[in-house]
Amino acid sequence: NTNDYIPDLVIISSELEQNDTLRVCVTLKANTKFRDIAIILQAQEEEKSMILKALELGINDYFYYPIDMNELLARTKTQLRKKYYQDNLRDNLELSVNLSIKDGLTGVFNRHYLACFCTYSCMHASNLSQFCTFISFESM
Repeated sequence: NTNDYIPDLVIISSELEQNDTLRVCVTLKANTKFRDIAIILQAQEEEKSMILKALELGINDYFYYPIDMNELLARTKTQLRKKYYQDNLRDNLELSVNLSIKDGLTGVFNRHYLACFCTYSCMHASNLSQFCTFISFESM
């Protein structure tokens, strides 16, 4: 399904109208689904003000016309490598957080997380009839 496809890298040409080029950058970075896509801007050397604005808006890199294929290949590989490492870091962080709050074998929340969650829930209960009960399994 093409609606589910998320590219790793997008190359945007400055030959679009200047506002359209920047609008594409902003739209991609504003959408949580596409926020982590690496963006490379292809621009004329005279367009330094647009390049600076695009960098402020979140593009990852740029290169000038005429296209030097070796430079394009090197910049593309660099951005894809950075995205790969970033994705791996995010996945490892999520796994670490999950393993720190749940037992990997049983899937049960650990005692510390459960105590914090219950304390928070009790403090933010919407009415006084809601109670939390703490059971100490260590004393059983």
